[in-house]
Amino acid sequence: VSFETVHAALLDLLPPPGARVLDLGAGSGRDALALAARGYRVTAVEPTRAFREHGKRQDPSGAVTWIDDRLPSLALLLRDEPRFAFILCSAVLMHLAPQDLGDAFRTMAGLLEPHGQLAISVRDMTLADPPELIINHSNAALTAAAERTGLRPVRATTSDDVLGRESVKWRSLVFEAAPARHPDLGQTKIN
Repeated sequence: VSFETVHAALLDLLPPPGARVLDLGAGSGRDALALAARGYRVTAVEPTRAFREHGKRQDPSGAVTWIDDRLPSLALLLRDEPRFAFILCSAVLMHLAPQDLGDAFRTMAGLLEPHGQLAISVRDMTLADPPELIINHSNAALTAAAERTGLRPVRATTSDDVLGRESVKWRSLVFEAAPARHPDLGQTKIN
């Protein structure tokens, strides 16, 4: 299934081409590669070696920078203190324990440029899912964790599964970082 089909509700929020974009939990690279093809400077974080290696094989030009790291800390990624205009965290947070949500959002918020956006998607748990594999974080819990880090809600949508699985529902939430503050005055910069 294509990036454009899965993330149709986010396409109008993507930054201009050339911006730095982060794909957290990049899996085999579908989204990271699609973002690179759209002209973004993409970093893909994926803790599973087999997925990273598959993604690299699909990217012979090396357009995507692949990193072996994981939420909630992203310790390897943070070494370089990068900042991103857009972060995509698709199908990841549903695997984090509730006690890790706050740390994950603090980490992600710290990676955003002023006015940068964080787009997350989570799948609701089905009866067939082992409870230790999928955690049903409510929109309220996700939003509260984001707001505690200074992120502002921008959009929330729900959708059916694009693979046609009737029992599977997806939720997408988008948050925006605050504008830059002047370091001496604590006031918002006006560009």
